[in-house]
Amino acid sequence: MSYNINLVPNIAPIGTVMQYIGATDPDGWTICDGQARSNASGIYNNLITYGFIYNGSTTSLNTTFTPYNLANTTTNDGTTLKYIIKY
Repeated sequence: MSYNINLVPNIAPIGTVMQYIGATDPDGWTICDGQARSNASGIYNNLITYGFIYNGSTTSLNTTFTPYNLANTTTNDGTTLKYIIKY
């Protein structure tokens, strides 16, 4: 996910967490739902190295990655929010 400000491209840095309304992982991002994902290709290695992992997970380089579990975050009015993290 990238965007432009005054025609200058801006790309979110690794570890950026944002609200998200989609149902699947967008390119370059993963939904923070606490679910383990395969990391056989190493796409999550930067997040693992920097410590962006769900507390207590068995995440390790090139095996699995478990993002934070922010799946049941709600606002004061009861709206359920989703979050994604940039890898």
